[in-house]
Amino acid sequence: MKKSVLQISILILMMVSSCKSKDCYNRSEIFDQYQSESKIYKDELAKQIKLLNPDQVTYSVDGYKKINNKEYINITIQAEGLCAKTAVLVNSWDNKIINIKQTQAKGYYGAELNHLQYEIIEDNNGAQWVYKSIESLVD
Repeated sequence: MKKSVLQISILILMMVSSCKSKDCYNRSEIFDQYQSESKIYKDELAKQIKLLNPDQVTYSVDGYKKINNKEYINITIQAEGLCAKTAVLVNSWDNKIINIKQTQAKGYYGAELNHLQYEIIEDNNGAQWVYKSIESLVD
């Protein structure tokens, strides 16, 4: 009996986890060879994101961080041939994302930032993403 319950539990867990997972691969080797904080990675991400149809890109929450009094939402970006991470600077926390800040993203990992709007600012440290808005946050 215990063995059957364990097997059913494992099966359910596998089914639930497979629903959220997507195949993730990169056409550009830069994302596999460099850290997401590096200038070359940030610049390549800015270049690649401009080539994609915005409706075919998924942005999901991957964390929260505060550095030198600046607050960021860490995100994972997925599209065909792109699987990358970046930090989005948030200068103004609207009511759609304020709970991410308040909980430091706890409970929001993997939540989709539907129709994320941002600005990419190029500088000597690499492309910097700046939050503008989202349509909704989907858990």
